[in-house]
Amino acid sequence: MSARAALGLIAVGLAAAVLWLAFATQPTLPDYRRHREGWSGDFRSYYLPNAQYAGERLAAGEWPLWNPHQALGGPMLATAQVGALYPPNWLHAWLPTDRAFVVLAFLHLVLAACSAGLLVTAFGGPFAGALFGGFVYASSPNVIASIYSPPLLYAAAWAPLLLYAVDRIIDRATPRRVVGLAVVVGMMLLVGWPYAFAMTAFAAALYGGGLLFARGVRERRLPWRAVLALVLGVAAGCMLAAPQWLPTSELLARSCRALGSVVEGQAVFVKRPHDPLLMWRVLLRFGYNDGVPGFIALALACLALLLPGRGRARIAGLLAIGGLALIVSFPLHAPLYGWLRELPVLGDFRFPFRYRFLTNLALAAAAGVGVAHVLRGRSRGRACAAAARSAAAACFRDGRGCVRCVRVHGHVAAAALDPAVPAQCVTGAERRR
Repeated sequence: MSARAALGLIAVGLAAAVLWLAFATQPTLPDYRRHREGWSGDFRSYYLPNAQYAGERLAAGEWPLWNPHQALGGPMLATAQVGALYPPNWLHAWLPTDRAFVVLAFLHLVLAACSAGLLVTAFGGPFAGALFGGFVYASSPNVIASIYSPPLLYAAAWAPLLLYAVDRIIDRATPRRVVGLAVVVGMMLLVGWPYAFAMTAFAAALYGGGLLFARGVRERRLPWRAVLALVLGVAAGCMLAAPQWLPTSELLARSCRALGSVVEGQAVFVKRPHDPLLMWRVLLRFGYNDGVPGFIALALACLALLLPGRGRARIAGLLAIGGLALIVSFPLHAPLYGWLRELPVLGDFRFPFRYRFLTNLALAAAAGVGVAHVLRGRSRGRACAAAARSAAAACFRDGRGCVRCVRVHGHVAAAALDPAVPAQCVTGAERRR
C-alpha cells in the first residue's frame, strides 16, 4: 500500500473517531442514581473498576495477579476480559481510567477503519472504496455500540486484519505476512473477548478454506506452502497469548462457565435481540441496525456481488459467511445456531446476536468494492457524453450536409448517411480518419 493510501485510511479513521467524540460522548458518566440509571451494559460495574485497579498495579510495577475487591477476592490476570496483558491497556497505568478508555476507543476506531479499508483492497477495491468501506465499518452502529464493552470493540477493530492476513498469505506466503498473522492472532486473543475471536477465526477458516480450494483446483495441487504458513502464523499468535490463556484455561476449568457447561437456555435468555422482526423494524425505521450498516452500504454490496469485477468471488464468499452469521444470530427461528453449538468452544458463548458483527463487516467491505462500480459507471457516462459531443462536432464542422466518421474510444461514432453527398467526400473523411 502506498503512503497516500495509508494516510487516507488513517484520515478516514480519525474522521470516524472524531464524529464519535463529537456526537456520542458526554462530559461525565451517565446518571446512575437509583431508578435513573443510564444504559452502559457492564461498563461501570465491571470494566471500569477492573481497569482502574489493573492500572494501579501496573503503575506500581506489579502484574495484576489478584483482585481483592470482587467477592472475597479472586484471580485477576487469569480473568480474560480484564485484558491485563493487552499492550494498549497499559495506558491505564498513565492516564485516569475514564480518559484512558476514551483514548483507547478513539485509537481502536481508527484501527477499525484502517483494517476494514485494507480488507477492501484485498478484494480489488479502489482507493475511494477502501476509504468508504473503512468509514462505514468504523462508524457502523455495531462497532460504536460495542464501546461500552471495550474488549469487544478492540476485537472488532482487529477482526478485518485477521481476514486480510489469511487472504494475503494464501495469495503469496512470505515471512512478513506470517509475522503479521501471528501479531493479529495474538492481539485478538489478548483483548479479552474470546467470543469475537472464535467467531472471526471460524469465519476466517471458512473464507480461507474456500480460497485454498479454489487455488488447489486452479493449480491442480494443494498449496502446501500457504497451509504451512497459516499454521505457523496461528501457532505463533497463540504462543504470544499463552501467558494470558494458560492461567485463564485453568481458572475456566474450575468455574461454573467451564467448557461444555452452558446450555442453550443460558445462551439465549434475552429474546428481543434475537427477534428477526424487531431487527427488520429497526432497519426500516432508522435505515440501519446492528447487522446492516445502512441502506447505501447494502445497495453497494449488492452491486459488488451482482456486477462482474475483480474480487467478485472473494466478495461472494465473504457475503455468504455474513449471511450465515445473520441466520445464526436468530437461534429461536433457525436451526444453524443449534448445529454450531455442537462444535467445540462455539457452544459456550452467550448472546448469538453477536454473530451479526460478521454480517456488518462483510457488508462494509463489499460496499467498498461496490464503490468501484459506481465510479466505473460515472466514467462510462462521461465517455458517452464525450462521444456524443465529438459526433455532433463532426456533423456540423463543415456545414456541407455530410456526417464524418469519428472514432471515439475505439468505436465509430457515426457514418455518412446522405446519399446525395458525393462519394469522394465520404472517402476523404474516411481517409482523414
